[in-house]
Amino acid sequence: MCRCIWWGVIGRIFNNEKMLAVGYRRTLFPSKTKSISCSLSEVEVWDIKAEKNKHQNRKKTNNNKIKNMTKKLLITLSIFALFANGTKASDNNSATHDEGVVINGVRWATRNVDMPGTFAETPESFGMLFQWNRKKGWSATDREVANWDRTNAKGARWEKENDPCPEGWRVPIYRELDYLLRADSEWVIQNGVNGRLFGTVPNQIFLPAVGWRPANDGRLAGMNTHGTYWGNENINNTIICDAAWHLGFDNIGNRNRMHIGFYIWRANAASVRCVAK
Repeated sequence: MCRCIWWGVIGRIFNNEKMLAVGYRRTLFPSKTKSISCSLSEVEVWDIKAEKNKHQNRKKTNNNKIKNMTKKLLITLSIFALFANGTKASDNNSATHDEGVVINGVRWATRNVDMPGTFAETPESFGMLFQWNRKKGWSATDREVANWDRTNAKGARWEKENDPCPEGWRVPIYRELDYLLRADSEWVIQNGVNGRLFGTVPNQIFLPAVGWRPANDGRLAGMNTHGTYWGNENINNTIICDAAWHLGFDNIGNRNRMHIGFYIWRANAASVRCVAK
């Protein structure tokens, strides 16, 4: 009897201690269910922040892509405009188009005439040489040419059908040559080419010293020392009726001259620098 009571007391004490131990453990170590719930909540918060950061990063990446695409598009359009508007972006010129420069009220082309109806490639390019009132161009670099015509063309003015200037341009008249002669000018070497620079910055044109082809044999003369540029009108004089007005300049030794003359025959071949119609 006593033994049973004793074991009963021991069992109750053991159960109480067990319950106390369980309660103490729960206090120090929360239940698994509560721990999992807490952990999930933290993960969810972390996931939300991570998703927000990903969204911001994607937005920045997209913005950078848009900026890069816009930049590439602008560069592409600029390159397209460069080649679409002319052979040179800086002057917007082509073989048949020239912006021109206004000097003393006259708009001058910036380049010589090359093949009839076209301009030379650059202001320093020689272009071709023309006999007065004729549209045929002669080489400005070959010393001799075949089938040279020694005859003087007839007419009081350079006829429209024989004008070698591109559309919208024409051979200058005497008065326009005189206006250019009165402008400031100097003998210069531009990009390795001798010639005369007319006008004041920024309205200037360069006339290269191409030389000319004399009427008697057509053999090239005066290259790099003389420049001869035709005018539209002939000379109404019975003594020199086979001559025509021209603008001339040269630089030989200490001599640096410029003039408007009429002493070359119309069968001579000279340069043409056009003015706007």
